[in-house]
Amino acid sequence: MNCSYKIMIVDDDPAFSSVAKRYLENDYGVSKVADGQACLDEFAEVKPDVIFLDWCMPVLTGIETLRTLRRMDEAQDTRIVIMTGLAGRNEIIDAWRAGADDFILKPFGADELLEVTKRQVAEKKIVDDIKAERGKINEQLRQVQRMESMGVLASGIAHDFNNLLFPILGYSDMLDEALDDDADEKHYVQEIRTAASRAKELVEQILFFSRQANKEKKPVEFSLIVKEALKLMRATIPTSIKINQWVKSKCDPVLGDPTQIHQIVMNLCTNAFHSMQKDGGTLKVQVNDSNIKDNVEGLDPNVEYIRLTVSDTGTGIPEKIKKRIFDPFFTTKEVGKGTGMGLSMVHGIVADMGGVIHLTSEVGRGTTFEIFLPKSRENIRPALVPAKKTQEGSEKILIVDDDVSIANMLHAVLSKVGYSVSRANSSPMALELFQDTNNGPGSFDLIITDMTMPDLTGKDLSKKILEIRPDTPIIIMPGSSDALSESEAKSVGISAYLQKPVDLGTMTSTIRDILDQKNKSPENSLLHCHNKATLN
Repeated sequence: MNCSYKIMIVDDDPAFSSVAKRYLENDYGVSKVADGQACLDEFAEVKPDVIFLDWCMPVLTGIETLRTLRRMDEAQDTRIVIMTGLAGRNEIIDAWRAGADDFILKPFGADELLEVTKRQVAEKKIVDDIKAERGKINEQLRQVQRMESMGVLASGIAHDFNNLLFPILGYSDMLDEALDDDADEKHYVQEIRTAASRAKELVEQILFFSRQANKEKKPVEFSLIVKEALKLMRATIPTSIKINQWVKSKCDPVLGDPTQIHQIVMNLCTNAFHSMQKDGGTLKVQVNDSNIKDNVEGLDPNVEYIRLTVSDTGTGIPEKIKKRIFDPFFTTKEVGKGTGMGLSMVHGIVADMGGVIHLTSEVGRGTTFEIFLPKSRENIRPALVPAKKTQEGSEKILIVDDDVSIANMLHAVLSKVGYSVSRANSSPMALELFQDTNNGPGSFDLIITDMTMPDLTGKDLSKKILEIRPDTPIIIMPGSSDALSESEAKSVGISAYLQKPVDLGTMTSTIRDILDQKNKSPENSLLHCHNKATLN
């Protein structure tokens, strides 16, 4: 007997309801009651999927019972079939309007009753499936909304963090130029610059975790990134889980983005940790060259691969869900313990790198993920390019930034190399200085402005300045690309786009290029001045 769907027969004729029950009980779970009031009283306990409701009954008639049921939230999806041998056209119309799903005329036989029941059960199943799918879609929507909120938060963190890094990088560049090449302190300054570089990469990683973005691929040292990720994992997982690592120290580079590779390792290790969280176990991570004998679907025999293996001794993955683990939002974790995006993101990154994922798992024995990534024929680029030397000038520059530490640092740097520098810590103050009758709009040769400021953004400030004097060179320096894109800056007429933090050599050379270009030509074009060359 299939009791997954429940049928309730409501009829005041006990002989009739007993026969109807006998027709159906081999295929469904069947209950019967003698009148409409009993139907309402027992509905919450029985929770029938289909109700066969007699039209003429004492206490509550069929139409009265139907109307009451349709007012109940819990009965909205219940299929209701009216049984009658007396109802005329008007009564049938009234019943449809009240919410009846079907009719069956008395007397009827077993075949007719079974046919109507099967039809109503099938329709109830469709409704249930739609509700279940709607529930999944709503949950995915909530996940997307949470990730969007994370993106807003991450963008704010990136802006503030980059503003903090900018003075650190600026003053370290000043120290670097002030010190003799053989000074012991030179090394300390270089370490500061290296730390600022890594902090900038951390900001990029935070942003990438919160939103998808196209990432530049470059040759990277795969084994080094794996080791760094494992250091972080060791600090975050309990000692009940042992980590064994065999990472080849000298690996050929792979073509990818360091942040994304870091993400692959962290997601796989985090999944392994969750599978062993209850009873502990061993996490094994190995990096080596792929053997030509590796019999894995999708590998190109003409390509050399590096293999990352992440194994655990956890619960394992049931066979029935193996094909779904890379689906977005699919998760077997408890509510609040996973978004279902980790393995989906890993799959996307590996595929984008031209790699292959191979999974083996056995319930109760553990899981192994093997990631095969093509080796790169390009050489690894230097991790840090020395800063450019600052270039001198004598022109008059206005700095606009509501962060006093940044404005002070820029004032110190540019004054030191010969520029006449004025500061404004708000957009209204900048406009007032620019329009000052003593100086006039033509007195400033260049404006350097922040983007995110109260009262007036850097973009809107630039528009107002250019309305007053269209040939004014402007450099805008947002704390993150989310605040303003390069194309938006170009559309306004801004001369150059520098994203914080930028090294002072790049900034002063950009200033010099703009001013020299202004002297040669009245038209300014946007200079693409991202600081990737100095802060990779």
